[in-house]
Order: sequence, then structure tokens, then C-alpha cells
Amino acid sequence: MEHCDIALREAARIINVMCERGISAADEAAILDWSDATAARGDRRPQPNVGLQFLRELGLVSAGDAGSLALDACVAPDGGQPALYIDRLPQDTTRWVFVRMMRHAEIRQEIDRVLKFCVIEEGQARVCWGSLSPEIRASPAWLWLQRVDTAVQAADGLILGHELLPHVAEIREPALPLSQEALDTRLALRRERAMMAEEYVVRFERDRLTRAGAPHLAAAVEQISLSDVCAGYDVQSFEISGRPRLIEVKSCAGPRNRFYLSDNERRVAEANEDGYWLAWVGWAVELPDGEPEILWVKDLNAALAREPSPWRVSSFSTVVDCEGDDASLQTPP
Repeated sequence: MEHCDIALREAARIINVMCERGISAADEAAILDWSDATAARGDRRPQPNVGLQFLRELGLVSAGDAGSLALDACVAPDGGQPALYIDRLPQDTTRWVFVRMMRHAEIRQEIDRVLKFCVIEEGQARVCWGSLSPEIRASPAWLWLQRVDTAVQAADGLILGHELLPHVAEIREPALPLSQEALDTRLALRRERAMMAEEYVVRFERDRLTRAGAPHLAAAVEQISLSDVCAGYDVQSFEISGRPRLIEVKSCAGPRNRFYLSDNERRVAEANEDGYWLAWVGWAVELPDGEPEILWVKDLNAALAREPSPWRVSSFSTVVDCEGDDASLQTPP
């Protein structure tokens, strides 16, 4: 990970030489030779093996026909223009490289670490160098983000691209003080993401029922959260038999790592057993146009009680009910 910046530059070199030739697949030796031949066009000696390994780790290159290597379609030339500089990514590939980098566990861990120091102001995420310790300021993640066009230099720090807003908003323990207004902004962004996830599940269920030959049930699928936030679930759908399917939708901007379940949601899950489903949407940042990842769990209550389990089930909130005289707890101010 410490060599990620070099790997990014070398990956860009490979993509550019392929783009200049208008091809998306070639023999590995040829790719390495073409990249080595660009030595005079940069400020450092090419290391194409580093770039090729990086592309493999990101899933952006794979074995093609007759032993050749093929670039993934999202970064393949297909008429695209190479970058002006050999070690800079072509403009139409930066988004896809960023998406794959965020799916790389080690890279994402470092990016998440620095995002804790970002603030959201006037609809933009930004970082001020003056608010950072020397250690955080020296993180290579700031440069990575600039390499993939998701951050630009400002007078006193960086302005982050719109792609990073959901990730910053989802930081649970920001490293800088958070005002009520700033918290409200983050909560609004999370709710916006949650709404898109619920709408995605509604579309999914309608498509499922329509394909199964039950268009009358598809038409009845409803986003309950719009009319009743206390229902204990978000989407009312159906089994093919017509039996109700209650769906609680949880979402994460990036990988699925944590969701919160209220006491009310837990009670409704217990009461409805296998009629209660969890639709856990990961990479909801791709919505509304892209395809997220989704985990469907039937009978959420049973899944929570399963042993052994891939989930660690904890209590994320404390409910306090006063059922007697609590005067003894009084502390003189």
C-alpha cells in the first residue's frame, strides 16, 4: 500500500500505451515492452510490472484469449483519448479506478482514516491542512485521491469530489469537532442514501414479482417508510403466494460492515418470523444509476440468533424506562 502512488502512475502508463494503440488486449511481454519504451516521456524510470500487478489487484486486467492480457471494459480504450502525460490516468478512467480502489481493503482503510478529518460545508467535503497533525497531513491517501480526480488543491487544503460525500457522511467517529448543523447535514446525506436504497428494493421486488407472473402483486409493492416510519420495516412486498413479505432495508455507502436495528424493528422481526426480511444494500453510493450489492436475509430474527454467526450482534442503543421513584439518583447541581 505504501507504494500505491507509484502503482497508480504505472497503471496509468499501461492504460495510456494501450489507449494509444487502440487495443484492449495484448501479450504481457508486449505490454511491458511498450511501457518501458515510454521512459523518456516521464520523470522516472518505468516500472510496468508494478502497474500490472496493481491493475490485477483492482480487478482491472484479466487473462484474455491465447494467453493475452485484457483490460477491463471500464478502462479499455474503445475510442478514448490517452492522457496528456503518460503517468496520468485518462479522464474517462479515473472514476472506475477510484471505485475499484475503494473496494481494495487496505487502500480503503487508509482513505477512511483521512476522511475522518474532513468536514462538509455548503454541499462540499473539504480538508484544511491547518487542522491536521503532521502524521495525517503526510498520509499518501491525499495524493491518491488527487490522482483519481476526487480531490483538488485549495488554498489551505483540498476540496473533495462529490463521489466522496457519502463516504465522509458515513464516518461514525469524525476526528474533528462536529456541530449540530454539521451533524444534521451528514444525517440528511445518509437519509438520502437510505431512500435511494429503499427505492432500489421496491424496483427489485416489482421486477421479481412481474417476472414471476404476478403483476397484480408487483403493483401493490409499497414503500411503507414514506407513510409510517414506525411500522418496523420499510417495504411491503409479497411472496408469489400472496403472503406479505415485510422488508427492512439497511444500506452502507461502501462495503456492508454495520447496520443498526431499533427495538421496534426487532419486535416486528420476532413477531413475523420468516415473513420478515432484511435487504442489506452495500455500495449504495452507486445508486441511483449503478448497481449496488445486496444481501437478502429471510427471517432476520433467526439470523440474529444463529450460532456460530458471521455477525457480531451487539446493543447499539440503550433504552431507559423510569418505573419507580428515582429521586435517589438526584445529584445537587
